[in-house]
Amino acid sequence: MKENPDLKNGLKTGQELKIPLETGDFVERKFIFHTVDKGETLYSISKKYSVEVSSITALNPDVENGLKAKTIIKIAINPENVKSAQENINKDFVFHEGKR
Repeated sequence: MKENPDLKNGLKTGQELKIPLETGDFVERKFIFHTVDKGETLYSISKKYSVEVSSITALNPDVENGLKAKTIIKIAINPENVKSAQENINKDFVFHEGKR
């Protein structure tokens, strides 16, 4: 939403979106935004995305006080573990390509 403020009015066909990528330590990082489900822990989320708990808390300092359902947190995915994370993510979703 920060990069695409027009989304508050809804997504439109053909609309271009800005997807942020950040670079750190000369390694490209991709970010995923995860909505916390009831009962999830930092540990379970870290395993789902193949990242360290410390990586999650570094990007989301508020989670150190506990996770709340429906909170959106930022997860950094390194190129080395993208495949592993994608395999875990794909288990939870059915992908559908919308057509006009």
